[in-house]
Amino acid sequence: MGPLGFSNPAMVQDILHQVGIGAQLDLTRVRYHLHAFGLETPMSLPCPEMIEELRLLFPVEEEGTGSFHTDMKRLSVHTTGPPR
Repeated sequence: MGPLGFSNPAMVQDILHQVGIGAQLDLTRVRYHLHAFGLETPMSLPCPEMIEELRLLFPVEEEGTGSFHTDMKRLSVHTTGPPR
């Protein structure tokens, strides 16, 4: 998953359980921020909050941003179970 996966502790715990690591770990969300191109924005928010953040930053791209996240949710259900 890479380090960004740890912005979603529940998903990491689920994946560890699926690969046979059954111990319940005390995972904490890692927070990432983007500081580039004149922007300073969080990049590891829960999905609904990230959609809102992107909507505010890029109002012209709202439809595309919404479509992208809808597709990602649909794909994640097929790979990791229902979104949390």
